[in-house]
Amino acid sequence: MHSYEELEKSYSKALERAKALPRIQIGDETIIVSTTRARAAARILYMGILHSGKQVFLSSPTEAMYHLLPYRETGKVVVFNDEPRSLRIVGLAESAGLLGAETTIITPSLHPAVKERIQQQNAELIEVPDKDPLLIMALYALLNTPSLMGSRQERFQAELDHLDSALEWMRDKITVEEPRLLENSETLYYTPATEPGGYYYYALTGKYPLPLDALMPGKAKGLVIITGVEELTYKDIIMQYRIRGGQRRILKIDTDPITAGLYSILAVILLIGKTT
Repeated sequence: MHSYEELEKSYSKALERAKALPRIQIGDETIIVSTTRARAAARILYMGILHSGKQVFLSSPTEAMYHLLPYRETGKVVVFNDEPRSLRIVGLAESAGLLGAETTIITPSLHPAVKERIQQQNAELIEVPDKDPLLIMALYALLNTPSLMGSRQERFQAELDHLDSALEWMRDKITVEEPRLLENSETLYYTPATEPGGYYYYALTGKYPLPLDALMPGKAKGLVIITGVEELTYKDIIMQYRIRGGQRRILKIDTDPITAGLYSILAVILLIGKTT
């Protein structure tokens, strides 16, 4: 487990590197694809595009290759990948190239043979550093959120402008709430907005997260990460869980639903004590 100062240094460096990457052009229709460990980043961009009012799909490489791309005539493909030798990413790039779909792949260093085959399809490669790639991709996904409609854009932009202090804000909230993960073996339950935290937890621990709907208060325990916006929907589960001693097992994040994905990741980083 790293000290807070070490985590803060890693986070600041990841934010700096994410800001330095070229921006993605998001059109009216987008297919977002990700490997399992990179789903945290994909889900953040998915939620951002969804809230912008544009059309967006979220899928795995195989699903996109066989069940989405052949039946779409328009739309950009954005891929978040963390597998340097993935044949599924190669196949996806080749399918997209054959169908004339514009493809951008965000990834750490690829195996030379994989990189060559992808570049043959004229796919855009945005390579992130091999240090904390999943965190960099998550921050990058948030920074590429299209403009939101109405006055909400100003509030959302204000949160983006204060990302440098996001880890500190989350640390103070955890200190108050006092949740704990037990030896990296406890189940993490997520909501739609906090799913990125669930999959980041999976990337760090290998412990698969579950949607909050799957929590049976009388038979299971775990850490629940939820947003204030979604809390009412899960009132029945939350009330039963609190009654059975789960009061300190619930972490509520009161931010914009889009930035909540990143904050759920930061909560996991602080609770586990490492970024990668």
